[in-house]
Amino acid sequence: MGGATFPTHVKLSPPQDKPIDVLLVNGAECEPYLTADHRIMLEKPEQVITGVKAIMKVLGVEKGYIAIEKNKPDAIEVMQKAASAEEGI
Repeated sequence: MGGATFPTHVKLSPPQDKPIDVLLVNGAECEPYLTADHRIMLEKPEQVITGVKAIMKVLGVEKGYIAIEKNKPDAIEVMQKAASAEEGI
């Protein structure tokens, strides 16, 4: 939930007049040699899914997507498997 010091509480508190209908989770690295997001998706996919479900509940949305770079096929495979039994992800 980081992102250039943009506060998490702002991300989870949308304005009343701008409802959110979908959650997009950024699984892409911001720098070419960073691997934190990639490793988390490979090593702790269930925890990622649990977090996605929690944020979906807080925001009141029924659909969530995890965006993963196409050059990370192993992470795509692991996350697809982890999300396969989850409705809306």
